[in-house]
Amino acid sequence: MRPPRGVCVLACALAGALLLTGCGSDTPSRPERVVLQPVAAQGPDPFTRSTVTVPSTPPAPATTAGGRPRSVSGGTPGLYGGV
Repeated sequence: MRPPRGVCVLACALAGALLLTGCGSDTPSRPERVVLQPVAAQGPDPFTRSTVTVPSTPPAPATTAGGRPRSVSGGTPGLYGGV
């Protein structure tokens, strides 16, 4: 059974109205600013105090004797962290 024609017209009109209200302006009311900072930095407006005790450096990648990256199985224990 097909829905009445008026229901389809109403649904299309509502969808169009929702699309137009969501696309109201091309320019934001306030320009956004992206701040790049180190992981241990508190930032311009921190919510809480920092919990960093010692700055960490990423571990060196595991390599073979030839200097190429070492391949491991996806099921290797500890590969994805955790306990």
